[in-house]
Amino acid sequence: MDAISQTVSRRRFDASGFCTVLGQYRCFSGCFAHDVVFFKVGRFIEFYGEADQAIADLLGLQRLRANRRGALWGFPVAFARHYLRRLLKAGLPVVCIVETGQYLNRIQERRVFCRVVPGKSLTV
Repeated sequence: MDAISQTVSRRRFDASGFCTVLGQYRCFSGCFAHDVVFFKVGRFIEFYGEADQAIADLLGLQRLRANRRGALWGFPVAFARHYLRRLLKAGLPVVCIVETGQYLNRIQERRVFCRVVPGKSLTV
């Protein structure tokens, strides 16, 4: 919300200029600062920021071993519905970021697939 005009403005974001997965994650996390970001990398949903520690604790995730992408926590996509339900029950909105299949250099382009807000009707 713009404090001066008291209007809600659509935030433009473009993660295509980032040459690392971590850079893309930070871009989406910044654009959806109040949401949990489900960031799909291959067959996993990954979390990259120390700020995600509370989410990892809520979901019962163990910290990952050091890896080249810098992912700190993650889980297989097959468990996404289970964890999504848990987060919605806790009152947290979730934004799902998916791979488009297009490559930017050696990094997959990603986009917002959906945003799920607690209390809204959705079949999960």
